[in-house]
Amino acid sequence: MLPDELTKKWGFSHNPFSEHAAEDEVRILKFDPCIFFIPPPYFDEIVDDPERPKSCVVLGDRGAGKTYVCNRMKQALSKKLIKLLLIDYSEFSENNEAFDETILDEVSLNFHIDKIINLLLKSI
Repeated sequence: MLPDELTKKWGFSHNPFSEHAAEDEVRILKFDPCIFFIPPPYFDEIVDDPERPKSCVVLGDRGAGKTYVCNRMKQALSKKLIKLLLIDYSEFSENNEAFDETILDEVSLNFHIDKIINLLLKSI
């Protein structure tokens, strides 16, 4: 049985696992997203205690669910009426241009800190 046939047999109008990026899963957004969410082991530690906030860095391969996890964290924290500052540092190219490999020697910790501070200032 083909994947599309199997998912239709299970009641889906399309294969819910056909997209690699959460932002491309437009058709799933009409469902409650929590139906498809399996929290990673660190999830509760981040969102449970507003009196003791924690920072986190979400890393993973393409399609591993980084954006989805961040969106679920944001949703869980907003339900608790917590002010949230989310800095998305996932795009490393300037103005959506192709990444220039010639600048790799110039990239340092200060380079990344400057970029993150710039994103922080733009978001407040």
